[in-house]
Amino acid sequence: MIRHCAVELAFLACALSSLAQPATDEAIWKDADGNAVPNTEFRASKEGFGGWLFITPDAGKEKWETSPETVPRFNTADKVGRGERLFILIFFSNPKLDGQNNADITCAGDVKR
Repeated sequence: MIRHCAVELAFLACALSSLAQPATDEAIWKDADGNAVPNTEFRASKEGFGGWLFITPDAGKEKWETSPETVPRFNTADKVGRGERLFILIFFSNPKLDGQNNADITCAGDVKR
């Protein structure tokens, strides 16, 4: 039996408005060919700050524990069967920094069946 997995992203709208660096013309999220991709419910950018919630069935840490030159490729998922697992990855890009060059990003999500 397939169950839908959805994550509410109210945090993204708040985070994008409060943590953005000064505006840039550069798009945050790009496809494999370097083309800008549009904002979606799960991936957005505003004024130079970006957030992306990514749901994948890929369990292996070897995909994200790579050198900076290696671009990992993740499978995506929007459904999960009984007993199967999904992994939720949250990516942020270019957050506003404080005087000590630290970023403070807070987010929350609800996983529903």
